[in-house]
Amino acid sequence: MLASAEQALATLLTRALAENAIWTEGFVDDLLRALNAVRLQLQAPFVAGSNGSSRGLAPWQLQLTMSLACSERDLHVALHSAAIACDVTPSHLSRSFKKCTGLTLSRWRMEQRVQAAQKMLEERDVSLADVADRCGFADQSHFTNVFSKLCKESPGAWRRRAFEGTHLARLEQSRQSELSGLAFDVLTGPSLVDR
Repeated sequence: MLASAEQALATLLTRALAENAIWTEGFVDDLLRALNAVRLQLQAPFVAGSNGSSRGLAPWQLQLTMSLACSERDLHVALHSAAIACDVTPSHLSRSFKKCTGLTLSRWRMEQRVQAAQKMLEERDVSLADVADRCGFADQSHFTNVFSKLCKESPGAWRRRAFEGTHLARLEQSRQSELSGLAFDVLTGPSLVDR
């Protein structure tokens, strides 16, 4: 049955790409996610307790849930899509996700977004509003509140500290390079006796 579902989804995807003027980009994205879910199920070995037991989630279910949580802006849509693909209820998926990771799905996703934001904040030319938008936050204020709560400092302060640390590391590296060059000149240059 799963193989035929994969064929049907692949056919729909092919048609969607060929007729892209008719179908929306969101439809194509949803179709790709469904196709990936079916492929993950086909590749995953049977794991006892993977459908509804109290043991948690099978690795493929956990990976699929994480993937959907990262790619979907609306967490409720991601949760329901993952629950359908994993053949469990959304509440079971939520409880099992927390058992596997120690975090709620919402908290896990916020931490993932903050980590992505921290990488972007290391670039001076990206505004905080752009970082917030690219990382999936509702707006800059939401981003600042979540970031400050998780990191214990504002994104701007974190950026300044990260930049200062990077700047100081570069200065130290430059100083070490100059000292190495000087030592090389001293060792390879004319000796004082030759002068």
